[in-house]
Amino acid sequence: MLVMISGSRTVKSLTADAVARLEKLVSLGAEIVVGDCYGADSLVQVWLKTAGYEKVTVAHVGDSPRFNAGFATQRVVGSQQRCKDVWMCGVADYGLAIWDGKSVGTQANIMRLEGRCRVVMV
Repeated sequence: MLVMISGSRTVKSLTADAVARLEKLVSLGAEIVVGDCYGADSLVQVWLKTAGYEKVTVAHVGDSPRFNAGFATQRVVGSQQRCKDVWMCGVADYGLAIWDGKSVGTQANIMRLEGRCRVVMV
């Protein structure tokens, strides 16, 4: 089971619901792919690293990730962040969106996943 985690850049902390979802993913032994941005991506990475969870890949475009808490990386072909998002949505079996209700990038990822796999929004 591969879970793609997407989130808004404006997220400053993980809610109790988001943490509960991450704890569930860890307990299930899920493979996780997450982006390299500040906000939700970096918060999720730090939480997973602190939890000692290693089944995580940080997806990025360009030569190196903008943020990586110490996980394996996957460079995605393309120069726009959208390329990374499309790739992550394409490989995911499930999605977790930590959304502020405004981010168009996270909303686009939710729409890319809907109808193809289950998406949980927090």
